Amino acid sequence: MTSGKARSAIVVLSMLSLLLPTSAGLGVDGAVFWGTVSPGEKIVHEMTVSIGTNASPLDLEAEVYGFGMSTYTDYLLLDPEEDVSPYSARKFLTIEPKSFQVEPGIPQKVLITGTIPEDVGEGGRYALAAIKSMPNTSGNVGVSTQIQIPILLTIRDTKLVQTGEITGLNVSVNNEGINVDLMFDNTGNYHYKAIADAVLKDEAGTIIATTSPKQSPSSILPTFSCLFKMDLVPESDLSPGTYTVEARVTHENGAVLDTKVATIEV
Repeated sequence: MTSGKARSAIVVLSMLSLLLPTSAGLGVDGAVFWGTVSPGEKIVHEMTVSIGTNASPLDLEAEVYGFGMSTYTDYLLLDPEEDVSPYSARKFLTIEPKSFQVEPGIPQKVLITGTIPEDVGEGGRYALAAIKSMPNTSGNVGVSTQIQIPILLTIRDTKLVQTGEITGLNVSVNNEGINVDLMFDNTGNYHYKAIADAVLKDEAGTIIATTSPKQSPSSILPTFSCLFKMDLVPESDLSPGTYTVEARVTHENGAVLDTKVATIEV
């Protein structure tokens, strides 16, 4: 899901309408679309696009993309051929106008609209809209300003499944202790934040090091994964022998989602 066509998106995720300034003075009021919807419902989300009072008129384009995620939970804009998640909202959403010019002191209204399919299913549906300027070229360098709008829809009165699985646990020894790389997949149908931690035990089962709990930077979307990188640092050098790393991932509400054990020889 993170091919070369996917583009990173720096997104502030909030249930509130935001004004997100950029270096070009571009801002969007209503830069998050978060709602609970029903099958067959027609939905409308209104945004207002503006630029700084001292800025030059700006030619802009708007589009709805698939909502992807890197293993560090950075958001990614996905083109249609990359947007294969069953939880995508991209296909039933449109944004208008798709191209427009905004001038200082004259805000432009932009609408995201759609109809929820009758057979939409359960859980969450996700997309990312992007409003971006046409590149200003100087020599061979093109500069474009872009704002992404997260779209997070909850299907009303359906079962929200928040499950996950540790699909990888790699441990290695360094000069200070043990490196732990843990890959965790959201196997449910709804987004959530997850928290990982781990303990190091000696052959007698005594805990000799623990990690601080590490929370995913953003909510993990269904079908996507988060890589947790942690360190286990014992108070003294490890003696030769076999050690056990016990890792755990919990939901932000405290429920245990999965556990996994690995051993390492020192």
